[in-house]
Amino acid sequence: MIPQNWTLFDHSPQGWALLLFAAMVVGFSKTGVAGVGILNPVLFAMIFPVAESVGFLLPMLIMADLFAVGAYRKDAQWRYLLYSLPWVVVGIGVGYFFMRRFQSLEQEYDSVMRISIGVIVLVMLALSLWLKWRQGRRSELHPPVWMAPAFGLLTGFTTMLANAAGPIYTMYLLIFALPKKQFMGTRAVAFFLINWIKVPLQWDLGNITAESLVLNACLFPAIAIGAWLGIVTLKHIPEKLFRVLIQVLVLLACLRLIYSGIVP
Repeated sequence: MIPQNWTLFDHSPQGWALLLFAAMVVGFSKTGVAGVGILNPVLFAMIFPVAESVGFLLPMLIMADLFAVGAYRKDAQWRYLLYSLPWVVVGIGVGYFFMRRFQSLEQEYDSVMRISIGVIVLVMLALSLWLKWRQGRRSELHPPVWMAPAFGLLTGFTTMLANAAGPIYTMYLLIFALPKKQFMGTRAVAFFLINWIKVPLQWDLGNITAESLVLNACLFPAIAIGAWLGIVTLKHIPEKLFRVLIQVLVLLACLRLIYSGIVP
């Protein structure tokens, strides 16, 4: 829980600069290159303790979701959402009870979660690449029936614990080889719904407070600037480059998460 004497001014100039940059990354990741989003939990964990950073980041993600949904909602593919969202909700519930049990073990919780999320996402990345290779040149993809439950549960669990489920859900959507606007629209609507589900749970855990919401509001202009930059950037990225860029960013971010868990 954020300390009682915590105020908006408890940051150095460098800390404020990092906060503003991180807020821009939040906006950019929602409307531009989705793989950049894995940087969000890492950046905010550099500013706040890991549990508090999860709650602090959530309202900012919702602010950025509004820009993403506004820009890409017409391209959302609801059938892929309906396959996975029920399982995501179950994963969120499991993550909530996990946090209530282990949140007090701050350092151990932080390291274990970073390493676990990094390894899980790397496995999901390898699995998605293998599925695409196996299916070869088929015009329509038919992933195994267990894919939606597996990706959904992992998405819900990791998004509740660390707001770091973007790469997992990204791998799920990449399996279907969606055009970039359909990809962004489906992802935007999914996380808009997912993030609102988490709000009362994070409030109950004490990770969202009235004070943290004030600081969230102060960072809204930076989120808006990042979202605008993302929309402009996406228009100029070719489809194949878009998918490769996301995969490379996910790989690098996972390695960074694992490293930061081993060497705090």
